[in-house]
Amino acid sequence: MAALLTEHSIQDAARKVDVSERTLRRWMQLPEFRDAFLQLRRENLQQVNARIQHNASSALTVQLTLMLDGLAVSPTKLGLGGTANSKPAAPPATESSDAGR
Repeated sequence: MAALLTEHSIQDAARKVDVSERTLRRWMQLPEFRDAFLQLRRENLQQVNARIQHNASSALTVQLTLMLDGLAVSPTKLGLGGTANSKPAAPPATESSDAGR
């Protein structure tokens, strides 16, 4: 059952535990197996949610620190892109060379 949680596909899970995909699919139809697997998956999800909740405050603190220190990476550099309507930021204003004439 653990292979079903960790592998990307039923085929990969079957290969990992050295059974045919057909056998694994047949096992998954058995009420006892299905119920045990669903319970294991629920427990796994509860653990994941607990970890997210536990670490959310720290992650937010790091993100805010990076943003406020000016060290944050732009969404484009992170590969997040922008919206179709987003425009690049204008360059900072500089004093005109005609100033003082």
